[in-house]
Amino acid sequence: MNSTNTKQLGERRLNFKSARSHNYLASALGIVLLVVVQVTFSSPSLKASWNPSTTNTFARNSVARQFQFSSRDEAFCLHWSSADALNRTLQPFDMWWVHHPQWIVVNESDTKFCVEKINHHEADDETQRQVRDFLMFYANQFYSTCQKVYLREMWSSGWGADFLNVQGGLIQATDTLKLPIIFNQPWNYAANKNVWTNGTCNEKDLTCYFLPYQPCGTLSEIRNNTDIELVETLPDGESLQLVDIANERGRNAYLFATRKQWWLRRAMYDFKQQFKSSLEPESDCTVVHVRRSDVVLDQSTRKYFAVEDYVRLIPKERLDDPNNTVFLLTDDANAIEEAHEFFPHIKWKHVNRTRSRGSEGAWEGHTPSGNPALEVIMLLSIFDLASECSAIVYGHSNFADYIIAGRKGWEKYRVDEGKAVFDRSHNTSEVELKKRLDELRREKGIGNVQP
Repeated sequence: MNSTNTKQLGERRLNFKSARSHNYLASALGIVLLVVVQVTFSSPSLKASWNPSTTNTFARNSVARQFQFSSRDEAFCLHWSSADALNRTLQPFDMWWVHHPQWIVVNESDTKFCVEKINHHEADDETQRQVRDFLMFYANQFYSTCQKVYLREMWSSGWGADFLNVQGGLIQATDTLKLPIIFNQPWNYAANKNVWTNGTCNEKDLTCYFLPYQPCGTLSEIRNNTDIELVETLPDGESLQLVDIANERGRNAYLFATRKQWWLRRAMYDFKQQFKSSLEPESDCTVVHVRRSDVVLDQSTRKYFAVEDYVRLIPKERLDDPNNTVFLLTDDANAIEEAHEFFPHIKWKHVNRTRSRGSEGAWEGHTPSGNPALEVIMLLSIFDLASECSAIVYGHSNFADYIIAGRKGWEKYRVDEGKAVFDRSHNTSEVELKKRLDELRREKGIGNVQP
């Protein structure tokens, strides 16, 4: 994340000082606790319910029942079906996984998914650091006292901004405060912003989609418990630059916070399979991320670039390869039409979803369908689908940063390379783009000139 964007995000109340320090004692404590706490359920048919108490006994007792695979160290598989995507409740495996953060999902199919424990001795250095961070976060969240809880505001901005905040808070809580963190609600990806309707779950927060991340209770329970002290001021902690998604520790915090519930993983699996089934075979793909929508409405505006500006940056050998597709990611319905109108020879693919046209969706209107759950399913699926490509053309965007995070060997091309990213003069770029496209239509004798 560049310094200009960091400054802007800091103005949203989260620009805190740098105090980089890894707490290896907490890591060791986490490892010991995970050995001791093999917490699961008594029966694979038992339906889990999250009944957090206001003390950390949740981690030790409320799920300390024996599930059939809890004592195993070898990989195992569980059956699932498309019906699971419709059941947005925590399942026994979800609750088991909460307390086994060193296990990962290794494959998924129509009928089952499999998980395995990361072998510390066989894992590469990067994976070992991820496990270490996971154990540190887990130990702090579930084995700190619930008599004092760190409450952090949820920005309800864009995906990248919101999780920069989550990453910073989780690291701040672990390294500096030594307190469990809980994020304020509602969240605009779990309910429609401002009116807060159509919630994915009752809490309308991260726990609608991801594994429970603290044992102290729901936000309302915590607020109503006079025995719990809420800490809302921020002492020194990680700077935003050190916790962003490009930073390994920030990425690990993101991966820990976004371990997906059973229903969400199945919904994503079905979405991705359906999307892939509609495509012809391909040898490779190039991501083109066209960010428009509200960028011209910000106080420091960004520019609307034409699709042509992105296409020019795609290497010729990729464009000439008949089996190379271009995966167009955009929040602007106009960009989809523009791509097919001006470049019909390119093998485009894109997700069919509700999009605003230009800036009509207003500031931070990131759920244009009015269905936050569907938006999150598509968004997370897009991350996975894009990871199968090997190049990306993009401009400044937190969302693009999350697409790129952790990708090794990717070719990256910036449409705004060497240009001013934030400039007040860009607030006219939406109108200027329409004029430019009309000129191109006249030159090429294609399409209809826009009124």
